[in-house]
Amino acid sequence: MKTKILVSSLLVTALLAGCSNEEYLGSNDDANKLKRPMIDFAFGVDNATTRMTGGSGIAFDGSDKVGAVLVDYDYNNPTSYYTIHEGHVGNNRFSWNGTSGKFETDGTMVKGAWLFYLQYDSKMTQSRNGVEFDLPVIQKYATDYSEIAKKDFRISPIINLEGQEDGHFDNFNLPMVSVYSYANIKMKFPEAVTVQKIVVKPTAVDLQTYAPFAKTYTVQNLEIPNAKLDQKGALETDQDIINEARAALQNNNVDGTIINYNKNTLDSDFKDVISKTTGTADQQLIALDCLDNETSSTDFQARMLIPAGVYHNISLYAYTDKGVYKYDVKNSYIEKVGNDTQEDFYLRRQHSVSLHKIDNGAVANGNAFLNMVVTRSNAELENVSETTGTVVIGQKDLVAVINGINSNDAAKIRVLGDEVVINPEVMAALTNKVQELSDVSLTFSDKVTVEGGDDETNRMTLHNVTFEGGCDVTEGYVEIGEDVQIPAGQMMTIAAANVTFAKDNVAGSDTYTGVTLGDGAVVKIAEDVTIGTITGNNGTLEIATGVKLTTTTTTNNGTDITVSGTWDSSTLTNTTTIGNEGTITVSTTGIINVKGVTGNTSTITNNGNINLAAVMTNSGSITNNAGAKIIAGNGGTGSLTNTGNIINSGSMYCLNGTDNTINNTGIIEAKEGSRTYITTNSSATEVKTDVNTQVTRGEVKCEKRDADMTVANAAQQGYISWIVPVTTTALTAADNDKFNKVYLNGGCDLSSYTGTTIKYVVVNANATVKLAADLVEFTANANVTLNVNKKSITHLTIADDKEVSVPTGNILGAYTYEVVGVIKEFAKIDNAGTLLVGGKFYSETITDYPDSGIFASGSGNNAEAYFWNTDNYGD
Repeated sequence: MKTKILVSSLLVTALLAGCSNEEYLGSNDDANKLKRPMIDFAFGVDNATTRMTGGSGIAFDGSDKVGAVLVDYDYNNPTSYYTIHEGHVGNNRFSWNGTSGKFETDGTMVKGAWLFYLQYDSKMTQSRNGVEFDLPVIQKYATDYSEIAKKDFRISPIINLEGQEDGHFDNFNLPMVSVYSYANIKMKFPEAVTVQKIVVKPTAVDLQTYAPFAKTYTVQNLEIPNAKLDQKGALETDQDIINEARAALQNNNVDGTIINYNKNTLDSDFKDVISKTTGTADQQLIALDCLDNETSSTDFQARMLIPAGVYHNISLYAYTDKGVYKYDVKNSYIEKVGNDTQEDFYLRRQHSVSLHKIDNGAVANGNAFLNMVVTRSNAELENVSETTGTVVIGQKDLVAVINGINSNDAAKIRVLGDEVVINPEVMAALTNKVQELSDVSLTFSDKVTVEGGDDETNRMTLHNVTFEGGCDVTEGYVEIGEDVQIPAGQMMTIAAANVTFAKDNVAGSDTYTGVTLGDGAVVKIAEDVTIGTITGNNGTLEIATGVKLTTTTTTNNGTDITVSGTWDSSTLTNTTTIGNEGTITVSTTGIINVKGVTGNTSTITNNGNINLAAVMTNSGSITNNAGAKIIAGNGGTGSLTNTGNIINSGSMYCLNGTDNTINNTGIIEAKEGSRTYITTNSSATEVKTDVNTQVTRGEVKCEKRDADMTVANAAQQGYISWIVPVTTTALTAADNDKFNKVYLNGGCDLSSYTGTTIKYVVVNANATVKLAADLVEFTANANVTLNVNKKSITHLTIADDKEVSVPTGNILGAYTYEVVGVIKEFAKIDNAGTLLVGGKFYSETITDYPDSGIFASGSGNNAEAYFWNTDNYGD
């Protein structure tokens, strides 16, 4: 990889350029919108290589890009120039052209105050909140400036551009000043060591409390020196004005001489030009990755970026193959004069700072290095006064930390960056260490990623780890072994991975706070385990035969759950989201013990046992297959309320207990050979008082007319239905009939039923029907000829465009239906078609023709066929 330039200055010359990218301010359209004239130019550099303080030249390459933003634009007063505001407009991009030796842009610029920055970031095009940049949390080791160049971020002074038409644009060097100080870290150790990483912790005056960096910084336009080229005097050049702004930005004297670092010389004129971006997090630690350094020596030297600014103390932790060393970098000059108060010191922008002489030589005969003699153990590093754990910055680093454990210990790991993964290499190192020392474990204070083995044969066993921040299992085959802990409030999230909970943890610790299943997750419970919360968004979950899973809360939005063992579930929601369906399948050996509020709006298939010791509601679908059981009250007081659909080929019933109930206002299909014993089949008593109050009737659909079913509450029988075979032209009552409702798909003589057995009739095909008993409901979804002699249909429904005819010699009534203590219904007609009476029609409680439908007879004088407000058929 080519190294990138650390730009100390850029040459500005006039050059015509076109505009083709909407990111740029400076096209004719943009200029018109902004009401500002255009300026055309590009950047060049003095030499093919450039210099920086303390280092040799590092060449540009094609990936280097400079951004430019306008910082004086006022939307309310667009022609008010050079009044600086926070925030910005535009985001012009200049790309390095190695042939021309210039930074060139596809766009032009407008007159105004501009801030230039390196490297260009496209997100500044969408944002208008000022130039932002992210702190490089993990930096790479180098003794020169090559790695610093890759992570550096630079800004120019604000430049007031007038335009070449005003006689400005002399050739001048445009300085780009780093927002960082370049720390030169020189260390001496008491023995030869290999340095693996340096961890940097800024602290308060107590040398312990974090005084953190920011994850993201915003450039503060109002604090940046302004090169006011528009106010150039007669004897001044553009370069004179820019040099003054550059010196102020770097806290140098104008002649380039360096101001000392201590507080007394910088306190009056040092300004922070960056601040923590609003709404972003702190960054307590940063690190220098030295794992590529394999040299063992008592001397160590490296360079690192540290945000320029005022500091109380900077703690350095050097991780080596011989342990961890610590050094506090503070204002040694103050200590030398006997002042007990810790004073601040300054790290200036774009200066190479030797941390061992932070006061720039004020200490007489000071060391030419940081004398590394103070050590810290893993246990000591866990203290909040240190780094709250052993810092790990990458995969190779984690293995090195494990290999360096030299005593039975629970090493607390603090993950820095996003490159730490627990994979087979890590677990192999931990397995070896456990075998060596017997009682070793790792605690991760931050969320960490887990990647398993390549296949079932190479499944990685996870053991002796605690995830205080939870973990994401993202791929591969993983077995959850001994002593894997997830504390309260944290989750194991599984996606595109195959995970088996296979071994009991130590001393009753086989309990996990929560597991989330995502796309591609395959989870198998192969040993007794307790998981507080399961969230199934996708994937599959299997509870193996002979194994018990105990859960507190399960939300299944899209996971296929198979229960072959036992599932003790306190609260379960089985539901469907867009594109996903949560399904539960209980095998013949499976048991679900419902011990908390449970709801199903999706699909459950039961081949085993579902024991209800709490309230369960179903508005989805449950299939209870042959041999399967749903038992209310098994293990405690329990109930099932169904508003959805249940297909029962097995058994449904309640154990003794007042509150053990199965209540239905949905549909239950009672298949041949099933037992369907329920408590209620309607939402309330069906005995009305003076008007028809709203009652929702459930329906039990019997596959056979003599189905083994019952509804215990006599006043909440609802619909118990049977479909009469189309070949049956006359239905004869039988002793074992269970239905009170029939569906007819052809003509049928029902005159065998003279009592209250059949209360509801639905006709779905053109038919002639003969009645010999009063009905609660008769629904005509087809054309029906009704043969009846002084029998009542309390609630007559005629579908749209359908006809019910009562031939000559037939007498139909619409009277109140009552079986004392069981049902009472008042007369009602819902007519969307035609009621044609050739005989006579009587009603007591209906006093006149209903508002809808057609009521016809053989006479234009309907009063000869329809007799409203008449009791007992006029007798």
